[in-house]
Amino acid sequence: MADVRLIIDGEGLPHAKGYYATFPHEPSPAGEMALVESATVVLSPLTVLNLLDELVKAGSGGTALVVCHAEPHGMRVRLDGGRGTFLSQDAVIVIEESERGLASATVIRAMPEKTDKDKLDKKNAWRSLSERLDLRIVGEFSLPEASAQFDKWFDSQAGRLSISASTLKDVMTKSKAVRALSLERLELRACDLGTDKGAMAVLKRFFGCKAFLAPRCRTAYLAPMTVESIAPLVPFKSATPKSLPQVSQMPGGVWNAHRLPGPHGLGVLAPDPVTGEVTVKGTKIPGKKRSFFNGRSFLVIGIYETEPFTFTGGAAAPRPANAVRKKGSPPPSWTNEPDWSQVAEVARSLFMFSGGNYAGKKFPFAGFWDPPASQFPWLVPNEKEYVSLIVSV
Repeated sequence: MADVRLIIDGEGLPHAKGYYATFPHEPSPAGEMALVESATVVLSPLTVLNLLDELVKAGSGGTALVVCHAEPHGMRVRLDGGRGTFLSQDAVIVIEESERGLASATVIRAMPEKTDKDKLDKKNAWRSLSERLDLRIVGEFSLPEASAQFDKWFDSQAGRLSISASTLKDVMTKSKAVRALSLERLELRACDLGTDKGAMAVLKRFFGCKAFLAPRCRTAYLAPMTVESIAPLVPFKSATPKSLPQVSQMPGGVWNAHRLPGPHGLGVLAPDPVTGEVTVKGTKIPGKKRSFFNGRSFLVIGIYETEPFTFTGGAAAPRPANAVRKKGSPPPSWTNEPDWSQVAEVARSLFMFSGGNYAGKKFPFAGFWDPPASQFPWLVPNEKEYVSLIVSV
């Protein structure tokens, strides 16, 4: 696995850095990526300009992973830190048109104008460019007037992107430097971009990478969620002094979903044990939860999402309750708290990665949300269905 340049939108996805610090791997149909802190940068805000600066640091033929927001037609990353448009398919087309126009104008401006023939040839070149770009150079005109008319056109191109002409030139210069690197691959973990291969192809051309990959569903990076204790696994056959109890593969008890940043004063919420729904001030929030069992311990993860509320919660069952205990002896400590070493093993091996740094209690969560044609409400990176939802162009 090659180290990659990891670039994170710190304002839009503030928990992604912590997640990758705990689970420093990212699967991909193009090969799993190993992530290291020294090659990780968080940009607040993330803009196209500073993104291009960081992509250059990936080096010639390098690989980069960008964690940001997106939509089917492009990245929700503004060209600059102001009111510039997002880097959409349409924005890239405007940038490319501007690059071609500026390249032609630069050649024309460098043409000699010492003789009358030189001047006529130069005017004819401006006329030809005007016809191609609709510069509206008509009738009799001087060479300075033609050059100024091109500048007006270029300004209008920048205006279409809600940036200045100088910023447009910066974007063009920086993107050219990235294209010169011919990155081996550029991957995005961003919502829904993979649903539009046409837009992906345009963005691939903008970055000049050999492979451009993005998921065709929503992505999520959540804050470290609190893992609550639930009842021990219930034995269905008593243990003998020489055997361990056999246990059911469903934990008992009630688990809680805790509020993350959002409306104040909502407190701790408990889902309905049958429907899995949470009710807040009369509004039902449908629950999406899954259970992971490795034969010794359970980890139940629930995510509740509906605007403007977002809740996450987890629960873990300790090792199986032992039916054999001397009368009058105190209850084992694990009846009040999960066996964190077992919970960590579930998290690392079943739905995260065995090489992760998770050791129990709170842990960050990331995955694909509402994946299409899946039996699950969400998928986590260690599952085989995960990479099938990543599209490459």
